[in-house]
Amino acid sequence: MPWARLCDISQTGHELKPDGGIKVKQIIKAQLYQISRGRLQYIMLFITLFLQVIWMLSDTNLGFGAGDGSFIVMSDYITSGFLDPALLSLLFAFVFTAEVCGGDFMNKTLNYEIMSGHKRKEVYCGRAVLSLAVGTIGALVITAFPILVGCMIGEWGDSVSVGAVMLRYGLSIFPIMRMICEFIFLSYVIKNQYIIMALGGILVFGGSLLPELLTDGTACFLGLTSLAKLYHFTSWSTLTLVGEKDIILYDSLLKPGEIVSIITASVLFGGLFLYMGYEFFKKDDLN
Repeated sequence: MPWARLCDISQTGHELKPDGGIKVKQIIKAQLYQISRGRLQYIMLFITLFLQVIWMLSDTNLGFGAGDGSFIVMSDYITSGFLDPALLSLLFAFVFTAEVCGGDFMNKTLNYEIMSGHKRKEVYCGRAVLSLAVGTIGALVITAFPILVGCMIGEWGDSVSVGAVMLRYGLSIFPIMRMICEFIFLSYVIKNQYIIMALGGILVFGGSLLPELLTDGTACFLGLTSLAKLYHFTSWSTLTLVGEKDIILYDSLLKPGEIVSIITASVLFGGLFLYMGYEFFKKDDLN
């Protein structure tokens, strides 16, 4: 018997039960151990990183692009349409969430955890916290990876500043976490990880069409359109007086109202979906 448990028995006359926070940590550790022994997440991480680099090389002036030996200009790559690569990074987050929150319904692991003394709140919070933490960090790393690679073998350029991109990159945490919350809710409602993964694939590969249907005033109402707003740079072109060369200028500034609306909507809707997911799971008979 571990020394800590012996101390608990000697001081109180009986063994102390771990509190809710400790039980949540136990569930998180169990999930991490289970996932680390599988191959799916490693495969998804490799595929998304590989596709990000291939996508970057095919859309720039090197590699699969022009092939003339010129430098990759990452600012041009980002301003030319960075939503699709950003969505691709979400594929890892959605698959991870589906496995963590929806993978234990079919093998009845959730039933065993509850029967062994864990409260439903602890079971739900452990999986939700893990999905949000790993999913968000993974999506951010996968999004930044091709930019770092491109800067190492090319240059940044002058289309937009690094600071402007970093601001939008940091704000993307909010819509990413919001969409993960929505997939947590769907995982507990549908209770089938493969259906959730399929929905994630549809959103990733078909979601770039949706922002075109919405105006700027409604961009904050969906996580996908909020992300599209962050990675869209308004542009206009002008001609130089000498040589009549066409120059494209980009507006990289975000209005304070846009920032507040994206953050507020992400927090409110993300929290709402987390709450609805817990309420559904609390009343579910797990059959």
